[in-house]
Amino acid sequence: MTKDMQKAEGQGYSELRSHVSQVLSEGKERARQAVEQERVRTYWELGGVLVDYLDAHDSVYGKQVMKRLATDVGLSARVLYDTAAFRRQNRKLPTWANLRLKIAFTKSLVTFALNDFEKYRADHGMGENL
Repeated sequence: MTKDMQKAEGQGYSELRSHVSQVLSEGKERARQAVEQERVRTYWELGGVLVDYLDAHDSVYGKQVMKRLATDVGLSARVLYDTAAFRRQNRKLPTWANLRLKIAFTKSLVTFALNDFEKYRADHGMGENL
């Protein structure tokens, strides 16, 4: 370490470095959250467009359109249908905090169901391959 670096270290450099690192980390987290919030908004808006279209047309035609649309826009038909379902379930744009709670609750339900299934399978002598 050079004398200049040692001098800088002695004048509160480690606190400065720590503070700068903290500010950068917090900024990155805010940016990540903003991207996620915009993604939610985009898919919510897309879901609204799809719901309006599907509700105005018969289901057979709607299925054909969704299949073609998926190919044309580079998304799977499953994503398009899930996006429409997301909009039907959320007439108002959900906040990111509400979505995190829903995701956490859903994960806990799935975990509970899987654990329950594993216990049932073990209790009834069922093999690994079902």
